[in-house]
Amino acid sequence: MAELTTKLENSSIASPKTQGNNNNPVSPTKNEDLYQVSDRVWLILTEKLGSGGFSEVFKGYKENKSCKVAIKRIKQSEADDPKSKELDILQSTRHDNLVLYYFTERTSDYLYYVLELANYSLDGWIKLGNHDNDTLTKVCKDVATGLKALHKKRIIHRDIKPQNVLIFIKEETGKLVPTGKLADFGISRILNEDEEAALTTKGHVGTQTYLPPEAPEAEEKMELKLSFDIFPLGILFGFAMTGGQHMFSWPGQTAYFEIKTKIKNNEPNWSLLDEKKFTALKNLLQVMLSTDPNKRGTISELLDHPFFWTEEEGYQFLVKVSKEIKNEKACNTAVTFAAQKFLSDLPDWKVRLDDKIQEWIKEKDMELMELEKSKTHKPNALNDNWRKYNGRSIIQLINFIRDQDEHYINWLSSELEDERIFGNKQLPKYRSYFMRTFPELPTLLYNVLQDQKFQRRETAMFYKHNLNSLFELKSK
Repeated sequence: MAELTTKLENSSIASPKTQGNNNNPVSPTKNEDLYQVSDRVWLILTEKLGSGGFSEVFKGYKENKSCKVAIKRIKQSEADDPKSKELDILQSTRHDNLVLYYFTERTSDYLYYVLELANYSLDGWIKLGNHDNDTLTKVCKDVATGLKALHKKRIIHRDIKPQNVLIFIKEETGKLVPTGKLADFGISRILNEDEEAALTTKGHVGTQTYLPPEAPEAEEKMELKLSFDIFPLGILFGFAMTGGQHMFSWPGQTAYFEIKTKIKNNEPNWSLLDEKKFTALKNLLQVMLSTDPNKRGTISELLDHPFFWTEEEGYQFLVKVSKEIKNEKACNTAVTFAAQKFLSDLPDWKVRLDDKIQEWIKEKDMELMELEKSKTHKPNALNDNWRKYNGRSIIQLINFIRDQDEHYINWLSSELEDERIFGNKQLPKYRSYFMRTFPELPTLLYNVLQDQKFQRRETAMFYKHNLNSLFELKSK
């Protein structure tokens, strides 16, 4: 794998250079200033990755200098504080989207937590740029899945921010694939089984510009719930998907105190998400950034949302919705009404299609009209599966996309066999094309069908945890 050499800033356990798979043997270089902690741990004193009030993080080696790692050195007095749960969490929680803990070494003054070494922090990785939406969404889902593992064990992270998300790069089938992992549990809190919340004060919560509005301003006590993590996670999603923008920063108002004021006043900058490609993200963040902790949803409910779906999952959802609409008149009516209200800028969905597709549809419509007029109509494979689609009907759009088998066969037999549009006879390209042409469609339909009044015989699998109509369509 090619070496990634971008310098990181503010990363707790991320390396500015990748070492490939961290389990591969490596050897110290001559210019490394090594400090031997024990017979199996060495610090590289010249390569400090970060520091905090009671700890420092260095690059180092473990196991006979055979594996490069991150080593967090923390003062004994801090580690032994009953409030500190970091070691308990590291030892008891294993998940693909949480930083991997190896072991701890103890000296008279310090504890040394030996951890896997990342390629980047999320902050540093985003600064590289050139990440496509699918890759960014994948990393967001990784982080959410890691948080789900913590919340399942009733652990509140309390300091979610880009610097505490680590990116690990692996080569898979010739491509560099990033994986996001949550890290740094220094101020995390574990709720007891019978606790819905725990008391805390300002001095024991996370980074100010990522704190939810209920966080205390002074040394007053507040109830700390799992929902505390959802708010900064929403800000982090916005940061990742917009290339490093803070959801509460406005033009000319990016200072620390200005962002804090916007958070307290509930003024996210939705103009950062104006494009239709951000419809799903905006719909998700309108819940996650709620000022009411009880309305942010659980991490499991949020992971049901279309923002996290692949294009194939979005397509399969549309197929299921088409069956719901056919079987339930009330569902048909609700979808039509929602489309009229929230897709008012799309009076005719056909205008979004490639010019070649629009021309082809017109030709097929004309052929059908001629055949219907003819009294000597004979079966024709290219015409018997064709129906005329109303460009002003959202229901007709859903049906048009659903009828992909018939259309795709037809298109391959026509001049629409165009690699630019559908990609050299590859059926998944068809689905990708329509999911990218109408990116807001799955979110619109998901919001409508979450209503409990619908039977959802076909789409129930998409609402495994969202059972309370959590999301809401809002006018532009």
